[in-house]
Amino acid sequence: MKSILISLLVPFRLSKNGLELWMQTRGEDGPLNGLLEFPGWKIEAGESFREAAIREFEEETGAKVGKVDSFKNYSHEYPDRSVKLFVFLSQMPQTCELDEDGWRRIDFDGPLRGLEDKILSANHLLVSDLSRYFQEIWEDGSWSELWPPL
Repeated sequence: MKSILISLLVPFRLSKNGLELWMQTRGEDGPLNGLLEFPGWKIEAGESFREAAIREFEEETGAKVGKVDSFKNYSHEYPDRSVKLFVFLSQMPQTCELDEDGWRRIDFDGPLRGLEDKILSANHLLVSDLSRYFQEIWEDGSWSELWPPL
């Protein structure tokens, strides 16, 4: 089975709608075509995981990132491949170059509600973990220290 290392960047914002994550539609020949995913892909030779996440995000979206922080790493098995995800976060301003249709509201009480069959299965745990992380830093008051307003 093919094993792939993937660096990805999760764009997020806190808006009047609450926590929102930005995802794009995957285009590939295969069973994952049309599902939502976060920008990212393979690491090039000599590149750090962080550099790869930023490069892929900017190549795929045309938008620029500001502060980028490491989040977590995940492993996931698909029938035809194994992936190891290196996840980074970047807060996006309310007005940025990202397509508005890509924003998805994440409910702290049910982060996958409405997304279960629309996102890559490799991202199910990631979205749940992000929801818990953001809820915790919102409730304990550390949000503004970790992610000051843009």
